[in-house]
Amino acid sequence: MALLPGAANFLGPMFIAAPEGESYLPTPAASSSDVASTFKISPTVGLPEKNPQEMGSNGWGLGSDKTTNGKGMVLGNPHFPHTGNLRFWNFHAQVPGHLNVTGGSLMGLPGAVNIGFNENVAWTHTFSTAEHFVVYQLTLDENDESGLTHMVDGNRRTIYEKPLQIDVAVGGGQTIKLNKTAYYTNYGPMIEVPGNFDWNGNNAFAIKDANLPNFDIVDHWLAMNMATSMDEFNIAMSTGAFQGRELFNSSLLTSYAFKEGLSFMISFGDKIVTVSVLLFAVSTAIAWSFYGNRSAVYLFGEKAIMPYLWVYVFFVFVGGIAELEAIWAFGDAALGIMTFPNLISIVLLTGALKGMTKDYFSKEHVPYQKG
Repeated sequence: MALLPGAANFLGPMFIAAPEGESYLPTPAASSSDVASTFKISPTVGLPEKNPQEMGSNGWGLGSDKTTNGKGMVLGNPHFPHTGNLRFWNFHAQVPGHLNVTGGSLMGLPGAVNIGFNENVAWTHTFSTAEHFVVYQLTLDENDESGLTHMVDGNRRTIYEKPLQIDVAVGGGQTIKLNKTAYYTNYGPMIEVPGNFDWNGNNAFAIKDANLPNFDIVDHWLAMNMATSMDEFNIAMSTGAFQGRELFNSSLLTSYAFKEGLSFMISFGDKIVTVSVLLFAVSTAIAWSFYGNRSAVYLFGEKAIMPYLWVYVFFVFVGGIAELEAIWAFGDAALGIMTFPNLISIVLLTGALKGMTKDYFSKEHVPYQKG
């Protein structure tokens, strides 16, 4: 669905894209000659039209003082067709105790409702005519006769083959399996439009769509579907429930798991995680402060305590306001840097370690006796 204003307009060019001399046509997976002989296609592919401006939508929200039943009402009027792959399909999704939502969605959005309502809120949306894609012209490697290598700043990059097998309806309630090879680059799928974007011995073309790797849209719509109040809905509209990098936030996910998992017994499961994280953070700050304090005294004497504490407090402050990813990156880098003095120390202490080992094994030791 997110690709409708962009790469979805190039499905035809993606279908016929193939290296020079190679056929783009799919082949029947069955070995039956009858099936193979009856399978013929000859698509006409050209440049897609610009996104139609009339594909927008209207929506009306009525307050409780304007309706006969005294309740709020939302009317969605999407300017989308009633046929084809752009039509809305109606469905009701229910997960007892978690989700109960009804409405319509465009094909391609799994499990969530685009326009609809649950027991607490209702919503509609409009269509963006922005074009979120770029077509790249690729310079092919003249030394690769297969046409599956292109050059980027003097470096060779691979054009990947991706074998696909799909079921295709052939009428009468029957389907056949077809094999098709698609081609991809680091930018995105390869495309070909005869007379405009040709895949020949010198050049080829690929399309990059900003939304192709974007799965946050599913989290966003699911958060809207699960909202139990306008406050929760506004949060979903601004940030989503768990989007993108938030899925890597262990504290956030653990808090949500405690809240949902213990909901049958208590209503403050998420607060348990909050308190635990707070206690862990405070105890860690105290412990590391003392550890660093003793290390500073050992290396530089008692006079190093106050400068060390000032530096420590400064970094505690920075850690409280900086991005989580930046903190983890700094911590990883610091641990990596620590490797060098440790390795140097190990090398310098090799003689002392050898002497201690020799002294230990030169003495008799009483064997350990159990009991």
